[in-house]
Amino acid sequence: MESGNYYSCGITDDGVVDCWGVPTQDGEISPPSFDNAVVNLSVGPYHACAVDSQGIAKCWGQNVHGQTEPPLPADNFVDVHAFGIFNSCGVKRNGEVLCWGRDGLNVIPNNLDTVFPSRITEFKTNGDTSCATRADGTVSCWQFKAQNQTIANFSNGPYKKVVTANDNRYAACALTFNGEVECVQPAVSANGAITTPILQTIERLPNTYQDIANNSGDLYGWTLDNGLVGIDAGVGSRVSRLLDIVNGTLDMPELTLNDAVYYGAGSGTELFFDIQGSIFNFILEYDIQIIRNNEVIATTDSQRSYMDRTTSPDQQYTYEIRSVHSFGQVGPSSGSIEVSTGAAEPSNPGESPTAPVESGRPDKTTGLRAEVYSQDIELFWDRNFSGNVLKYEIRKNGELVASSRGTSWYDNTTKAGEAYQFDVVAIGHDNQILGIDSTRVQVGPAECR
Repeated sequence: MESGNYYSCGITDDGVVDCWGVPTQDGEISPPSFDNAVVNLSVGPYHACAVDSQGIAKCWGQNVHGQTEPPLPADNFVDVHAFGIFNSCGVKRNGEVLCWGRDGLNVIPNNLDTVFPSRITEFKTNGDTSCATRADGTVSCWQFKAQNQTIANFSNGPYKKVVTANDNRYAACALTFNGEVECVQPAVSANGAITTPILQTIERLPNTYQDIANNSGDLYGWTLDNGLVGIDAGVGSRVSRLLDIVNGTLDMPELTLNDAVYYGAGSGTELFFDIQGSIFNFILEYDIQIIRNNEVIATTDSQRSYMDRTTSPDQQYTYEIRSVHSFGQVGPSSGSIEVSTGAAEPSNPGESPTAPVESGRPDKTTGLRAEVYSQDIELFWDRNFSGNVLKYEIRKNGELVASSRGTSWYDNTTKAGEAYQFDVVAIGHDNQILGIDSTRVQVGPAECR
């Protein structure tokens, strides 16, 4: 499947071309019928071309300059390209390359067939740079900016693949059967205009590659050790981030496990932690893995705490946490905290597990506060050690939305620009209401990113 401007086309399992998108008077989404199965398809911004199993080439869509009219007879084609807005090119079985459409945009240079006079087996173009591969494995490339003069002759082949790119450091790269990659820089002068033909010096890249590819104008190489490398040295932060994700080399956020409190049988143990780094990026890309006794027991998107309700009485547990990216890469483990479960209520931080339970604390919810992350909200309230609180009910704009035995709750259903009233109700063991604490939260306007 390939996409143009407001439309896309693909080849079905039966070899039929099917297009969809925004209909126009030029008929981009109305491909012609073929007598045989289609084997090659190329989609440009406003027109497309295809070749069937018998070598018949047809094009459709915008036809201002004849770009949808292959030269007759339109047979014996093995490849076809609808590149740019006004041109199309195809390769015939005898290696001849033909282009049609607007004159002078990106036609075949006059000296192409005389540089390496042998059959052309592959033709690649992106509308600015075009390359041809011959039967002997040599490659030539040319550019419209260079007045369609040859800008590079790759002669250290044979080459098994060539790719082109737009507006990059390199105009094209070729891959040898030995895994070596050579690239040529775009042919431009100091003032951006070409006045005389320029034959560029080809640069050989480091590393050995399994494959090379062009994705949205960015060139990539897949190394023998399964690493993805950005071939263009000028890749931006978006591409660098993509490479870090694919190669598993992300700078993972560090987490700090501050405390772990056991609330007694039937309640569980609550962990409290901090995130070092960008909270916004953490919410978008990362979660937190909860590790108990060297085993991952849960993954949470909460930013400050987690309630483990699967503990058993009279046990010793060791907790750690670590960040995990949505694509699977994990960060370093935090420091560990040990927790002993039993009949006694939880101890204060720093005291032994059997220390006296803190007394005099009110049974109602106290210290309710909220933090807003982008447009998500997390509620926090003070711990209660009296033993009289069974759970907390969370009400949002007067509606019961959740209950928790811990002291935090995360809401990812809020919307930017809205205000919310939250009430956290302390519930006793006989389901009586012990007390309520409330807060009102205003979520900021949506951000444009």
